[in-house]
Amino acid sequence: MKEIIRIHKLSQERLDNALHLSFHDTVCGRLREAGLEKIGLPEELVEEYEKCVQDEQEMIKETRARFETPHIAKKEKECNHWLSYIAAVVRAMRLSPEPDEVEAANALYRLWRADKPLQGVALGRKSAGITSLLIDLKDDRYAPLITRLRLDRSVQLLDEANQALEDLQLQRIKARSKPDLPSSTDLRPTTDAVYRRIVKYLELSYMNASPDGQAAITELVHLINKMVDHTRTAYKQSLSQRRARRRQKDAREEGQA
Repeated sequence: MKEIIRIHKLSQERLDNALHLSFHDTVCGRLREAGLEKIGLPEELVEEYEKCVQDEQEMIKETRARFETPHIAKKEKECNHWLSYIAAVVRAMRLSPEPDEVEAANALYRLWRADKPLQGVALGRKSAGITSLLIDLKDDRYAPLITRLRLDRSVQLLDEANQALEDLQLQRIKARSKPDLPSSTDLRPTTDAVYRRIVKYLELSYMNASPDGQAAITELVHLINKMVDHTRTAYKQSLSQRRARRRQKDAREEGQA
């Protein structure tokens, strides 16, 4: 009975765009090196895979080069600045010698802690989180407290920066909706589906391949599995680093309280 080969599974939907492209670009490059006829892969399937990888490359280059992208980063930095400034003032005023300022700061601090730090929130959720916070800060309950701590101008600047951030993100979404500018939401599932077909082909081809073909497929599968393991490790490290940064930030917040 012939040996059965298995290619390790990878949760591709969890990867960011750069890591997703890196994985598929590497795998795609290995296919022709192995010899398509020897490993039993149809030319048209590999061409389809190469087209998917090329489209992802163009999408990432286009996104990085797009006019809105550096401006989005700038506005996100402004939002983070005003969030940090307001939070710092609230923390400091909890130690104020004036009882009314302490009362206002404590009330705002509880609101701030309930929302958690928004500086480290992913861009896709940041604007929504800031908008929700601003609704509270402008409410009749909290607006007088903001005035008492002389934070009206800071809240206004946060509001303006967040509105600009939302507008820029909307512009980028509209630009991506054009037929010649597909988004990662459209491209990635197609790439993943073609990759899964290639995996099936390799696993089935191995059963009927010549000894040379089996050796070539075995070597290719070994390389793919190494890439899967490497990608998993890179993803876990990135996730761990984000969590560590969040814990450090929370610890600093608690230490300053």
